[in-house]
Amino acid sequence: MCSILGITQRKKEVVPMLVVLDQLDWLKDLFYKNKKWFPHIRSDYLKRKVLSGCVYTKYGVAVVFTRYKRKQKIGTAYALANDVCIHQIVATAKGDGSATKAIQDFFNYVDREVEGCAVFLSVREENGRARGFYEKVGMMEVGFISWKKSTIHGRVYAKIK
Repeated sequence: MCSILGITQRKKEVVPMLVVLDQLDWLKDLFYKNKKWFPHIRSDYLKRKVLSGCVYTKYGVAVVFTRYKRKQKIGTAYALANDVCIHQIVATAKGDGSATKAIQDFFNYVDREVEGCAVFLSVREENGRARGFYEKVGMMEVGFISWKKSTIHGRVYAKIK
């Protein structure tokens, strides 16, 4: 399935799509440039995600994710075992369509790994640009979430096949 080398092998086809340790500096810089939306991201977290094969990249876009092993509550929504939760999406360029292509490819990648699984994510309510993007790529709002003792409100989105 995933390897530490960042390569997925299927039917004699080698497709690089997972970030490898050599790309960690690039990944850290990408998040640092987007500190407004990701002030909580630390380099040790990114390294753990890379080593566990949970950072997908394509077209200059990075997607940090987790595949759930059991049913999981996300705000007021529920994800099932084998569903995926996107923790962060960040792009090198804004407005060039690369994020749309990358997220569609990510949805296909996830579905190839476990057919029919859903992809969830949560986003701050105030992040209208991101929310519009998620709706544009076919995700639907499925619940509410809050952080920091209910002082920051958000929405839960899902792409369900």
